[in-house]
Amino acid sequence: VPYISNQYEEDAKQQGQTINLYGKERGLVTDELVLKKVFDGKYKTWAEFKTAMYQERVDQFGNLKQVTFKDPTKPWPR
Repeated sequence: VPYISNQYEEDAKQQGQTINLYGKERGLVTDELVLKKVFDGKYKTWAEFKTAMYQERVDQFGNLKQVTFKDPTKPWPR
């Protein structure tokens, strides 16, 4: 699995976002750049992304199925 920083380093450099790391100039991949690239600009901040993901899961609560676990060390209820 490639690192996001490796995938978007050149984009960061082209946008002037750089950092000197061990004497070499590297592209500085920021949260904003990752959100822009991965989600096509849909989310501006991680907080906005996390809020949307939380809401997506809340919206799915109605699809949950009930699960029952039986404890083999206990007698069956009568």
